[in-house]
This record gives sequence, structure tokens and C-alpha cells, in this order.
Amino acid sequence: MILPENEFIKTYLQSINSTIIFDGARIKGNSVGHKILQQIYNRATSQINSSITDGKYRLQSLFSDDSSLISSSRLFRNTLMINKNGEKLSWKWDFQKQHQNYYSVNGNEMREKTKHEFSGHWNINRNWLFEPLYLLTNQQLFAPWAENSSYTLLERSTKMSLTYQWESKFRLSLGGEYGNKTNRTDQSDATNKKIFTEMRISKAGQLTIGIRYSLNSIDFSGEENGTASYIMLEGLKPGLNHLWNISLQMLVMKNVQLSLIYDGRSPHGSETIHTGSIQVRANL
Repeated sequence: MILPENEFIKTYLQSINSTIIFDGARIKGNSVGHKILQQIYNRATSQINSSITDGKYRLQSLFSDDSSLISSSRLFRNTLMINKNGEKLSWKWDFQKQHQNYYSVNGNEMREKTKHEFSGHWNINRNWLFEPLYLLTNQQLFAPWAENSSYTLLERSTKMSLTYQWESKFRLSLGGEYGNKTNRTDQSDATNKKIFTEMRISKAGQLTIGIRYSLNSIDFSGEENGTASYIMLEGLKPGLNHLWNISLQMLVMKNVQLSLIYDGRSPHGSETIHTGSIQVRANL
């Protein structure tokens, strides 16, 4: 039997943050080199945190193990945009590196994630928009004290969508996605083939209706019950999975907004799950 205790540990947070921005649009000049630089925008951010117990702020606690450490984290993110403000075509590369450590009486836990995301934005004409995306992710959990919880996942996915936009009143998107996740720890593998459609109807300041549906076909090899398999299957089941969502936002009075949300999911071989929520917001 475990009895709760009224004992708490006081902690102190140390943090270092930085941001560096390069905005080529601010460069003046008409030469070829100037025009190339003017199309580039880059934003780099970093954040280093550590939680300690003794309240003595030490720089080394941010970068290495320390007996007073409870947790530490490091995050670096870089976003590169080409032709950021272009009316016709633009590209983006987003890179993210994250590292977390947790220290407890049960043992240490380490999480690490590296992500590359390449995306494009092509306005074919006034009404049509094409958006491609490629994602490469590597994430790792190392928890020797928790049996069968450690994993090393490699994810690759390609997504494309075509959108029709009529002014601000109607928006319809159709798309598809192909993704693969491999767990290098136990060699389990999941392949997800998805098609989706999304529709949005709006009346400025009064009403917004959103409808989304997706069909996921998942092939999976490995043990389904586990932390890694849940991530690989995205909470679904091997086979055909149907997901849908309907949302409604409307202004019922001058300062009162009503929101209705309905979610449905039908995993392969399982009963359909229905979830609904309602929210009323008043601006006084």
C-alpha cells in the first residue's frame, strides 16, 4: 500500500534564451546578389532550462549533470523561408532539435527529438492553392527503469493538398499522405496511407462551419500494446480507420459566442467512438 505524503520539494528554474533573425527584405540594392538575399528570411531560436533543488544558480547545471538537478532541457529551432512574402510561390525548411533529461528515484529518463520539415506554398491562381510537405523525424526515449518503454523511432512522410478558396466564404481541401514509422529498438514497422477532405463555410462575424473527414489505411508489424506502438499507430488500429469532425461557431448575441464540436472515430475492428462538446463565451 502506498500512502500519500504532504512533502514537497522546492525547485528553482534556470533558463537561457536567444533569438537571431535575418530578414533579407531589409537589404537595399538592385544587384543580383542583393535580390537573392532579399528573398531569404531566417529565424534561429534556442532555449536551455534546468530545474534544481538547492537554489544556487550555477551555469554548469544548464549543460551537464549535477547532483541538485531534477530536470534539464535544450531546444534549438531554425526556420528558413525563401520568398516569404511571395504572392505566387514560397518555400520553408523548419529544423528542430530537442533534448530532455529527467532525474528521479526510479532512475533517469532521456528524450530526444530531431525534426526536418520541408514545405511549399503555390498559389496557382486566385482560387487554387497547392501545398506539398515532406517530414523527417527521429525521436528517442531511453528509460531503463521502465520495461519495454524505450524506443528509437524514425518517421518519414509525404503530404500533398489541393485547396479551392472562394473569397472568405468557402474553402474546400482534398489531399493525401503517405508515411512510414520504424522502431529501431524492436524493428516494428507502421505504414499509414491517408486521404482526407476538409470544408469550411464562413459568414464574416456571424457563423463558421467546419467539416473534416479522413480515411487511414495502416499496415503494422510488431507488438500493438506499448508506448512506441501507440505513437506509430497514432492511437488507431491496423487496417481501415475512419475519422471525422464537425464544428460550428456562431454569434448568438452581440457579445456571446456559441461553439459546438463533434468528433467521431471508427478504428478497425472496434466500436465507433462519438465525442461532443459545447462552449459558450461571453465578452464583457
